[in-house]
Amino acid sequence: MLTPIAEGKEEFAIIHTLDDLGGRFIIVSDVHGCFDQLIALLQKVNFCNTRIRAMPNLLYPNGLDDDRVYDREDVCVCVGDLVNKGPKSFDVVRFFRDIGAYVVLGNHDIKFMEVVNAIRASVSSQRVKLPDKVRNSSMFALAKQCPDDVLEYLQQLPHILRLTKFKILVVHAGLDPSVSLSKQRTSAVTRMRNIMERGQYIKLKNEFSQIHLQQIPESRNAPSTNDYEGGTVKKNISFLEEPLSLSGSYATLENHQFGKSWACVWGEHASSGLNPQTYGEKINRTSDAVAIDSDLNYQGCDKKCTKRGIEVQEDVEFLPEYKGWTVVFGHDAKRKLQCYPLTFGLDTGCVYGGSLTALILPGCTLLSVPGYKAEGK
Repeated sequence: MLTPIAEGKEEFAIIHTLDDLGGRFIIVSDVHGCFDQLIALLQKVNFCNTRIRAMPNLLYPNGLDDDRVYDREDVCVCVGDLVNKGPKSFDVVRFFRDIGAYVVLGNHDIKFMEVVNAIRASVSSQRVKLPDKVRNSSMFALAKQCPDDVLEYLQQLPHILRLTKFKILVVHAGLDPSVSLSKQRTSAVTRMRNIMERGQYIKLKNEFSQIHLQQIPESRNAPSTNDYEGGTVKKNISFLEEPLSLSGSYATLENHQFGKSWACVWGEHASSGLNPQTYGEKINRTSDAVAIDSDLNYQGCDKKCTKRGIEVQEDVEFLPEYKGWTVVFGHDAKRKLQCYPLTFGLDTGCVYGGSLTALILPGCTLLSVPGYKAEGK
């Protein structure tokens, strides 16, 4: 049974199911307003569908090249974070809409809509004062300029896509493997990076509470690294984040500091007992199921269960309904490209100057283009 979580948020994620669709699936991650890089990536994969054939200039300014194959019905999928940080957020949103892409919401998209709605509520009532956290938001200037059509498009997007053709789940941040899809919390699926066994989390929380009580009131030290040794919290640490969700088995966490990569746990258990040929092997191995484009930052690929964060031994609860299902996600640029059995983390830091990466199905081919370079950097 789920228990109340941080910030009192109780809503469950919205799920859209895509049944058998033709053509390739091109899945991209965390565009963050980097419109030019998105165009370059889809041009590189020769993306085409009915909408592109009707309006070639959306993607191909010089028109369709007869030497290429353009009779496909490709499907573009984005794992969220369309807006913020990059230079052309509204162009990105409208482009995905115009090509008929399937998109899930990311945490930046959700926060952006919250700021837009707060601004509009203040303007319409003329009596509602904007909270300081809205006025001071890094998204405030962008949100003030948000066109109606951009907001309307974002408001109708789900949090999870279920691609039945490939047994793939698309989500921005992650999933709790012990909770059914219909009971996944919105805050978790859009923000989580790590998970920790519930009992271990509660134990740590109690230790942190005791430490906090023992501290001098004026001492408000921020958390630091290396905060957990031999099962005991160091005495100079006074912070443990509230979980995004707390199920009977796991606490889902946004920061890397505690717990273990949720994707690593998923990969270990979703593929357990399956023939590797049924899902493709890890990306650092030679495999017909996984191909790497020559210009992808292969050195940035997280080739094993990430050691970032505090790992714990635990009795894993993994729902049988997830067996054999792959999850494609973003949100975790610090870990770069993540490729485990049955999990692909595609956030390769485009807006930070890394790369923009696509996963192409069928075949699990990875392609990338260079990321956004801000002026003066």
